[in-house]
Amino acid sequence: MAKAAFLDRDGVIGRDKGCAHRPEDVDLLPGAAQGLLALQQAGYLQMVTNQSGIARRLFSEADYQGFTAAVGARLLAQGDCLTQVCHCPHQDDMSSAQPMHLCDCRNPRSGMLFCAMREHDIAVADSVMVGDRLSDMQPGRAEGVGRCYLFADTPTAALGPIAPNATSSSLADCAMHIAPPAMAFVPTAT
Repeated sequence: MAKAAFLDRDGVIGRDKGCAHRPEDVDLLPGAAQGLLALQQAGYLQMVTNQSGIARRLFSEADYQGFTAAVGARLLAQGDCLTQVCHCPHQDDMSSAQPMHLCDCRNPRSGMLFCAMREHDIAVADSVMVGDRLSDMQPGRAEGVGRCYLFADTPTAALGPIAPNATSSSLADCAMHIAPPAMAFVPTAT
């Protein structure tokens, strides 16, 4: 079975600019490409999740696909590629003019995470979740993901039952905790 790093795109890989959707808006966070590469080298499949702007009609599915391709190209130029990018285009607001069913893949529910785990035969307990909001922790906790990391300055004890295992300030820093680099073997003199 494979292990995966489930990552929130906005706020973890790229700067959260409030529903960015144009290729020219791609703004990778410092340490993001390095962290992704470290996770890839440690054998983690990398899966990026969520997007609510489509359902809120802030941008189209085509806009989302173009932005996702631009993010992928920027990461590839730095030596990394994502295994899969999952997203939820569904509406989750029953009070809107055209209500739709409550979507089970929108955070904090875990439908999208569950589908990715099943499709890739993921060892859940060996996997990690990285997000920038508490709602990103909830699907990981619900599905039994082994470790959850939050980009925040909040002490984890104050966050209650969905508290992350640790907080971090960059994906590179987070990757050091998830998959520390192997210590170089230095033979001792005899």
